[in-house]
Order: sequence, then C-alpha cells, then structure tokens
Amino acid sequence: MTTRARVTAAIVLILAIGALLIGLRACSADDGGPDEPGATSEPTPEESLAPVEMSTSQISEAIRTRLDERAGQPTRVECPERVEQKVGTTFECDVFFAEQPNTAPVSTATVEINGPDGAFVWEAVPN
Repeated sequence: MTTRARVTAAIVLILAIGALLIGLRACSADDGGPDEPGATSEPTPEESLAPVEMSTSQISEAIRTRLDERAGQPTRVECPERVEQKVGTTFECDVFFAEQPNTAPVSTATVEINGPDGAFVWEAVPN
C-alpha cells in the first residue's frame, strides 16, 4: 500500500469513527426523552419553583393569645388552613368571642408574611 493510500484510509477511518460518535451522542440524547413512552422530562424552572405553603395554626394561635389579653375574654381565630410562605402574602382571619357560638365575627385580623421563614405582622380591625 502506498503512502497516499494509507493516508486516505486513515482519513476515511477517522471520519467514520467521528460519524459513529456523533450518531451515538445523538441517540443517547434522545434516550428517555419526553416523547418516549414512560419517560419523564426534567422540570421546567417554573415547576421547580412551586410555591411553598405553610400552616397558619401558629399564626392563629399567636393572634388568639394576644386578643384574649386585649379583649379580656377567650377568643377564637379562624384563618385559612394553609397560605403561600412568601414575603408579601396577605390573608384575613375572622375573630369570634369563644363563649358566643354561632355569631358573626367581631373582628378581622389582616396578616402579612414579612419574612422568608414565615415571620408575620398582623392588625385586627373591629367589624
């Protein structure tokens, strides 16, 4: 085999190996893709940033304790069960006198989440 034939054979071999590697890489990128049955896709940034929710039980208890002191009698505070734990989230809780069942709320407490850990501030306004 001449030198020119060897160089040509080496170039053809290198090109064939390169084409094979490109083909394998393209196939592996498709394996498990979302179009294949049973495959799962990576979550989008929006999906991975789903809102974190928190219970309001500690918030309603803190409000109740403070209002019991202010009102001089037991109160009952009803807040939504769960809220988004995000700075700026606001929600309202109804306040009732505990010893007066089946009555309208006597006050509404407006709560705002003001810390990423669920810290909050609130203000009660009589109804």
